[in-house]
Amino acid sequence: MKKDFTNSSAALQSGAFWKVPFISLLRDDFRQNPTDVVVAAGEPAILECQPPRGHPEPTIYWKKDKVRIDDKEDRISIRGGKLMISNTRKSDAGMYTCVGTNMVGERDSDPAELTVFERPTFLRRPINQVVLEEEAVEFRCQVQGDPQPTVRWKKDDADLPRG
Repeated sequence: MKKDFTNSSAALQSGAFWKVPFISLLRDDFRQNPTDVVVAAGEPAILECQPPRGHPEPTIYWKKDKVRIDDKEDRISIRGGKLMISNTRKSDAGMYTCVGTNMVGERDSDPAELTVFERPTFLRRPINQVVLEEEAVEFRCQVQGDPQPTVRWKKDDADLPRG
């Protein structure tokens, strides 16, 4: 027996269902683009984004210098729109992009730069010296860091003049 439903209440009462087309979409604009981050080596870095609205809701992955990040490394985790890098290294510096993806396609965020500075360290420290009064003395030291640190000399907590 063939049933013909001409109004929706009869169809609903009989348990009949209509197929409604599923509309997929992925908007262009990110709700939050990541921003530049500056950290010292060894500190954690967090980059954050919120992908464009979409249906189905987009998932996120991150790229560094246009290459997809492998979050299987212990220092890297991705939760929601947050990329967290613990114990940063100089090699972590670069341009990061958040990518939102669903069945419609992918959208890239604006890039954000992660800058990792290295704290100043001594390569050569000054050594104690014994000299006669009025005799010239020279203290040497060498430092490294990024950016390159400058050296200031002090005696009894007062700055010494350059030269």
